[in-house]
Amino acid sequence: MYRVLIVDDEEIMLAAMKKGVDWQRLNVSSVFTATNITEARQIINDEGIDILICDIEMPNGSGIDLVSWMQDHEMDCICIFLTCHSDFEYAKSAVSLGVLEYLLKPVDYEELESVLDRAVKKRKNTVAAARASVLLSDVSRNAAPDYLEDKNKKVVDETIDFIRANISRDISRDEVAEHVFLNPDYLSRMFKKETGYSISEYILKMRMSMACELLVKTNLSVSKVAVSCGYTHMAHFSKMFKKETQLTPVEYRSKYRSE
Repeated sequence: MYRVLIVDDEEIMLAAMKKGVDWQRLNVSSVFTATNITEARQIINDEGIDILICDIEMPNGSGIDLVSWMQDHEMDCICIFLTCHSDFEYAKSAVSLGVLEYLLKPVDYEELESVLDRAVKKRKNTVAAARASVLLSDVSRNAAPDYLEDKNKKVVDETIDFIRANISRDISRDEVAEHVFLNPDYLSRMFKKETGYSISEYILKMRMSMACELLVKTNLSVSKVAVSCGYTHMAHFSKMFKKETQLTPVEYRSKYRSE
């Protein structure tokens, strides 16, 4: 089952798209909606979206900005753009970002369902390829020469050191890759192979580990712990913390300080 996010600043359009598509036939279990980029980022962070349908032109951030942000943070998602204008520059941007399709408004729901059908199939293939890649990386790890493993380990160690030194601010995959002088995609594959985590997953794990330590070993308020770990929104920090530990920050502090 797949999870879809529709982003459009017109709430009438959101309601129409949510109602106008046969989501069950497409094997979609959840359809989320957002009216701006900030809401969309929150949902993407919290829910794990498979397919994004996004208007390009919106106040306070475009669909292009949103997809670029997702790519910077290694969020794997099939993207479909919507727009009122058949502007070549928009189409060119969509192609450069690897967007699956570029549809004009008003949306033809038969055409949209056809595109979503392709998106679901592509997402299925992407997940299957990722699983195969994990299996192949295990085989490669066993077959790799010692000198290559040592070189990879050094790069991974440098990456981890950089993440640790900058954990209290928003850092992107591209920034990390630039620090170790490697292509972002190549670094991502190497890091995943060596640690078992993507760079974004590792950053999250490190932030949660740091939060746990600060909650138990210091008297910092929960909001200051959140800021120290790179979170600007208290609600988002609390939600991610509970997802990781099954406890709220206050519950975690109370439980482990008393043990």
